[in-house]
Amino acid sequence: MRSCHPPRHQNFYPSVQHAAIRRELDNHVPLDAVKRIVLQALRTPTLADHAPASGESETRGIPQGLAISNSLAELVMHDFDAEWREDDTVRYFRYADDMLFLTRRDRHQQIFREVRRHLAPIGIEPHPYTATSKSQWGRLGDGVEFLGYRVSPTKVSVRSSGVHRLKRSIALSFARYATERASPDMRAQLLAPARLTWFLNLRITGCILDKESRGWVQYYALLTDIGLLKDLDHFVQALARAHDVSDCLGQRSFMRTYRKWARRSVDTTGYIPNFDEYTDSDKRVVLSDVFGVTEQSMNANGPVWVERQFARRTRLHVHSMERDLTPNY
Repeated sequence: MRSCHPPRHQNFYPSVQHAAIRRELDNHVPLDAVKRIVLQALRTPTLADHAPASGESETRGIPQGLAISNSLAELVMHDFDAEWREDDTVRYFRYADDMLFLTRRDRHQQIFREVRRHLAPIGIEPHPYTATSKSQWGRLGDGVEFLGYRVSPTKVSVRSSGVHRLKRSIALSFARYATERASPDMRAQLLAPARLTWFLNLRITGCILDKESRGWVQYYALLTDIGLLKDLDHFVQALARAHDVSDCLGQRSFMRTYRKWARRSVDTTGYIPNFDEYTDSDKRVVLSDVFGVTEQSMNANGPVWVERQFARRTRLHVHSMERDLTPNY
């Protein structure tokens, strides 16, 4: 029986030793000027969350947010990846700081020790094995969680925490609707149904913005658990009935979104909104019906103002959504 072992690193980016990056730069980058620029960028202070300032930023840490941050992380892991992918006794997968090893049941402890030893020169320490740790092992037949998925011998589903977060965001949309309908502000009451429909459908279908695909279904595009999608649609329908909006809501479907997305063809129906292709008229409708911007304000300020208002208000919501990890439309 084979075991799965996905170790997670503690503070991956802030922990990487600059000396390890220098070694890889010497091995792969022939231009001294380029190496100097990279090393100067590394001296930008980088701290773990809530960590006090210290002098460590001069010797370790990849500053997050730099255009080259991900490339440097991949560079420093290059030899580690190559060594494990050449090992015929394991199947090794990695995405950023998430790793997955498939091997014989009796080898997981040995692999963990070897991983710790190989990562030590880089400055990275995996989480230890504990009941609540991010480093886990188990039988492959019992399923394995990786990159938010839960993979079993019969299906590819989504980790329970990912499903719970989605359901919570949907429930919050209905709770906000109830609050707005009960508001003494008549305008808030009138806007509430359209706002609920827009925000709910955005969570269900996702969207395209700045040529990037965003949304829950898009992120989990590799799932095969059709029962989960049906359960999500039933969850939305139950909330709609509880709030007495089933007849007027017009919510979209996780199942239909998944079918459209799985085909990977351009959606000409607008079922999955492409905000990059919205016309001035489309943007005015959203600003008016969803955000309550008056036609008088839009006419007085002009098309550029309309564009900026639409971009600001949509990005505020879209940027918190999951990003598709597979190729876009």
